Amino acid sequence: MNQEQIDTIALSLIKGIGTKIANRAITSVNSASEIFNLSEKQLRDIDGISQSLAHEIIASKNTARKQAEIEVSWAESCGITILTQKSDGYPARLRACDDAPATLYSRGNTNYNSSKIISIVGTRKPTSYGRQWCSEIIAQLAQLHPDTVIVSGLAYGIDIIAHTSALDNNLKTVGVVAHGLDTLYPAQHKDIAKRMVENGGAVLTEFRHGTQPEAVNFVSRNRIVAGMSDLTLVVESGEKGGSLITANKAHSYGRLVAALPGYPAAEMSQGPNKLIKEHKAELITCAEDIEKLLDWNNALDSSHIQGSLFSIDLEMSPIQKKLYDILLLGKMTVDELSRAAAMPVNNVSSILLEMEFSGLVSSFPGNVYAINTNL
Repeated sequence: MNQEQIDTIALSLIKGIGTKIANRAITSVNSASEIFNLSEKQLRDIDGISQSLAHEIIASKNTARKQAEIEVSWAESCGITILTQKSDGYPARLRACDDAPATLYSRGNTNYNSSKIISIVGTRKPTSYGRQWCSEIIAQLAQLHPDTVIVSGLAYGIDIIAHTSALDNNLKTVGVVAHGLDTLYPAQHKDIAKRMVENGGAVLTEFRHGTQPEAVNFVSRNRIVAGMSDLTLVVESGEKGGSLITANKAHSYGRLVAALPGYPAAEMSQGPNKLIKEHKAELITCAEDIEKLLDWNNALDSSHIQGSLFSIDLEMSPIQKKLYDILLLGKMTVDELSRAAAMPVNNVSSILLEMEFSGLVSSFPGNVYAINTNL
């Protein structure tokens, strides 16, 4: 068993340890295992850990580790991959978010760091307009960029249309679920989930086995959908709902949001129209609009990116060099880099991701980046 996996899971099992505190703690000492070696005084020096929480960590660590060992053993027996933020396969885009899960569970071995990943979300009760347009835009994307990965939530409506349309067009697709991987909700989508995994995609969650699909879990799940992609597309939605939560979360991360406009009086166009009106989403009508927003025609192709994961490429574009020189001053958040470089946050995030894939920079929880000192 991998001790870092065990201790990362164990940390999340301790009462009072939330995602942000866990991320800060692991970042401060560079290892979940090291946290359990700290004294109560050393634990209190970590931002967010009070005296009572430090005491709880020490008192509960052995019990938590035993529970975590059971989880790791179950995952290994079921072919589930456990990803901590120290894992190479952990989604780099998501890792940059301050509330990124410390642990992810993956059924399927897709590349969560593919160069072209978008999320598609929407209502569970789409109109014929929304269903048809969702299928068509995915077919267009498959023609233009057959290496695109489609992320959604495996729910009824637009989610499952996005997954099935991706499969029909031979695109890899990832379903992020709100429960443990010992079940699948809704059960009617089990066969589709199986096809997704067989086609090189995956089913992904932050929840341990035995966790049921409770309402609060879906809200938590939405941040993963938003955080692991470059763009979140809202197809149809009412004025309120999970799709808007996902879109607003993506916007808060500095990621691009796009929306399908609709007739002003149509109920399922209220959400997208509102996002566009509030300048939180770009209006799109075809796949070429997404291509332009993400500058995919000028981006590094996936073969270059995959190769650079194994051979550091020190050749930088002028914009990459500009960000690199700023980071020589020390760790910075994306917002700080954006201000220092006088560049939009969306552009900075995209360029930093390219630089991380090339091995030039490293990312840390909280949207923090630093020069890769291993060069």
